Amino acid sequence: TFDYFMSLVLFAWATDALDGYFARKSGHSGKFGSREGWVDWVFYIACFFCSTYLGYYSYFFFIGIILVNLFVYFFIKKSDSVQMSFEFIYILLSFRVLYQESPFWTLVVVGWTGFIIAFKWNRLKDQILYFFRGWK
Repeated sequence: TFDYFMSLVLFAWATDALDGYFARKSGHSGKFGSREGWVDWVFYIACFFCSTYLGYYSYFFFIGIILVNLFVYFFIKKSDSVQMSFEFIYILLSFRVLYQESPFWTLVVVGWTGFIIAFKWNRLKDQILYFFRGWK
């Protein structure tokens, strides 16, 4: 059900936030952690697919967005900034579904997002600067 899915999403977000935080604090950031961006992309695609499966988006739209994402990344500008832009699109599309499906989970996600922004404020500022530098 939707509640099980959202519980899994919340667990994935928590582990993603905490593992990176503790790895950086302990100085144990490794090669795998520096290459985990594809895991985030797959996660966002999975959320977008669930939104499509629930009937909020057509499969044509789903496939079209992914193909545009891959085309732009591989043939126009291969950068993390491109991926971050598309991840933001996937987040917005999934959040629309969340808002329509469950007011409770919408509040949980908004609260969690606020907590993460406060918890990782300096990292967020660095990522925003990194994002804008990547488009130059």
